[in-house]
Amino acid sequence: MDKFNGEVPCDKEKLRELPGVGEYIVSEVLLRACRKPEPLLDINMTRVVERIFSVKSAKKNPYKDPVLWSFAKMIVLKDPDLAEKFHFGILDLARKICRARNPRCNICPMKDLCSYYANSVRGRKVSTALSSY
Repeated sequence: MDKFNGEVPCDKEKLRELPGVGEYIVSEVLLRACRKPEPLLDINMTRVVERIFSVKSAKKNPYKDPVLWSFAKMIVLKDPDLAEKFHFGILDLARKICRARNPRCNICPMKDLCSYYANSVRGRKVSTALSSY
């Protein structure tokens, strides 16, 4: 932090210079501390984006894929307060409904827009219980 006089920089390139700081942390700092709308693309948001929009990654770690980052930037809300709420909503959706295993597609508020639901789930019985999250 000596390099930046004890201040957290609100610039992507300067944040990337800090040791151990990757794309997610850069975006988190820009959104939460600097109030600049940025996508928070972690494994949960990656799963939701891949399922709803059918944007698939060819990378082993899809949350590091520049293609997914570019897509996520297109859907992030421009108002920082709304962008933050959007990301918390995605995290809740991923944790409670759009889970990695046993997704609860039948109760998902996004199912009418969801490619995964349309192509893989519709017509099959899926879990609807919310008691065990």
